[in-house]
Amino acid sequence: MKVPNKVRIGPHRFDIKFVNPLLLEGEEVCGLSDTQKCLLQINTFQTPSMQADTLLHEILHMVHNIQLGLTLTEDITIKEELLTTLTATSLCQVFRDNPKVINWILNSL
Repeated sequence: MKVPNKVRIGPHRFDIKFVNPLLLEGEEVCGLSDTQKCLLQINTFQTPSMQADTLLHEILHMVHNIQLGLTLTEDITIKEELLTTLTATSLCQVFRDNPKVINWILNSL
């Protein structure tokens, strides 16, 4: 399956780039999101299922940022990262294990 290169989040269209290596402050990371550039980056060193989880994780960061207008303090950043990680991984499992439910949701929108 062809990897996606764009996603609409709220009123914005984000480019999706699959890259390797992906570094933040000299450390390799799984994914990054940039609100100003409307860019999501996913590190390809991960397995396909981990890339999907990371993409959903980065999308959720942008949903939180755009829809909730979060002002990130250190405390909020730690909590938002944990919430985003738990939600993305859980949703990946729900999507994978319940295709009929997901198809119904998509067809109902």
